[in-house]
Amino acid sequence: MLEHLKSQESFTLTPLAFLKVVQLELGISFVRTRHLLEFFDPEMEPLADSTVIEGYWKGLLRGTWP
Repeated sequence: MLEHLKSQESFTLTPLAFLKVVQLELGISFVRTRHLLEFFDPEMEPLADSTVIEGYWKGLLRGTWP
């Protein structure tokens, strides 16, 4: 998802923009999604291994995390 957002010329990926997209497009509130930002720097570059991030992302989508 992040790679897709980064590839959009009309979209600047920032932490706030990411939270907004997830809330508006997927219906997942900022309160739950904000925890994912712990795994990224301010430029949305990963600070953790992609498998760890993906595991948390899948848990978020299933409603089992956080």
